[in-house]
Amino acid sequence: GLRLNAFLLYRELSIARFREFRDKIEARALEKGGRLSRAPFIASCGLLYLGLAAPLMLTAPASAPPALAGALVCLMYAGWLTAAAGDAWKSVVKARKGEDALVTGGPFRHLRHPNFSGEMLLWGASAAAGAATA
Repeated sequence: GLRLNAFLLYRELSIARFREFRDKIEARALEKGGRLSRAPFIASCGLLYLGLAAPLMLTAPASAPPALAGALVCLMYAGWLTAAAGDAWKSVVKARKGEDALVTGGPFRHLRHPNFSGEMLLWGASAAAGAATA
């Protein structure tokens, strides 16, 4: 959550296009009854993240083989770093070459969507760590 929020804040503060998106979203929200009308969506996002984190949180007190648990935690961090590197690389390239530039270097040279690939690795390893300790 911290990585995503930091990236979204950076993007909104430094790229005019995303400030315009925010203004449009806020205007639509006012037309449809204000921010309270978005409460069900926000609550469902919270439930999604609860469900994603639950396997690891529920089984954390159990013991797993140290090598296996360590390897799975390393995979989680590798996924996090992959996603973060993809976000950072894309932001730098788009800031230099323009908002509509096609990003093909860095992590995008090997992965079409490093952010999504990293997220899948992170949450898949989290689920595997939960299963290993169950």
